[in-house]
Order: sequence, then C-alpha cells, then structure tokens
Amino acid sequence: MRLILASSSPRRKLLLQQAGYEVVVFPSEATELASHPEGAKALAVANARLKVDAVCQIRLPCEEEVILGADTVVSLNNEVFGKPKDRMEAESMLTRLAGCWHEVITGICVWRTAPSTLKTEFFEITRVLFHPLKLSDIRSYLDSIHPYDKAGGYAAQEGGKNIIADIEGSFSNVVGLPMEVLQAILLPFRKTDSFF
Repeated sequence: MRLILASSSPRRKLLLQQAGYEVVVFPSEATELASHPEGAKALAVANARLKVDAVCQIRLPCEEEVILGADTVVSLNNEVFGKPKDRMEAESMLTRLAGCWHEVITGICVWRTAPSTLKTEFFEITRVLFHPLKLSDIRSYLDSIHPYDKAGGYAAQEGGKNIIADIEGSFSNVVGLPMEVLQAILLPFRKTDSFF
C-alpha cells in the first residue's frame, strides 16, 4: 500500500517514512486559502482537502493507494499565521509569537477510491510556548533556517530549542503531521492486514 502525499514537504515525507509507510510525493498545485470564515481549524482542513482534490483531478488513486493532504497553520489569539512571504514577515511573526502560547493546527484529508470510497478529514492542535525573544535572537534564528515554507516562520526540528520553551501535545504535529493520531485514523483505510 502506498500513501500519495499531496505535498512537497520533506518533513512530512520523512515522518511517514520513519513510521514505515511507502510514500510517493505528488505535490498539489492547489491555490491555498489564506483565510476561512470559520477560523484556523476550518482553514487547515479546507486547504488539506484542496490539495487532495487537486491531486485527484490529475491522478486518481488505484486500489493500492491512499491520497493524504495536510496543511499546517499557526494561530495566535484567533489570528492565523501561514508561511511568511519574506524575511521581514517572518521576523514580524516571530516577534509577535515571542513569549506567548500559540496553537499549531494541522488539517488532514485522507482519501481512497478503491476497493470502496473512503474519505476522512480532521485536525490536530498542539500548543507551543515561545521563550521571550529579543530581536537579535529572532534574527539569529532566521539566519539558521529557511523560514519561508514553514507556518509561523519557524521549525521545531531546526533549532527549536532556541525559541521554544514548552510544547503541549504532539511534537510531530508541529513538524508537519500528527503521527500518533494519523496512524490510528489510517487503520480503517486498510484493505488487508498488510495494507500499509
């Protein structure tokens, strides 16, 4: 059984491979929504669905495949932080997150067409607390990573200890996929005991 990952995220691919899944990367060309009237959770799930739908229009999964779409956003006091467009925006995001608890929300959409259609969507929330950060700390951190493909402009797995004081919930969710929950969600997608 193969998972078709509707994302070019190397972090998501690695998390799935480390969990023992066979992964085929098929990046989605979907235009992601920047906001959703129902908030950050609905936005993350809607973007995950858009990614899966875009891949399905090009490549329908066969009997031995499941398409997985994911989108991660950061939310601070109901304000959504996506991927920063440039360094100035990344710096602004980290400045606002400094010393604060915020939520990392990953929306997931999983879809299989054969032998029978099965689709599920969900989200996972992890709370993250940043250390109080000086501007020099933020600039030094941004010098050490590439923040433009990361929600909120940071990566827990890349120098995260320099900016993160505490995490409540799934660490892998902050990296890109809530593996603990995702593995349980994928169980009904099994056709046989050897499905994955």
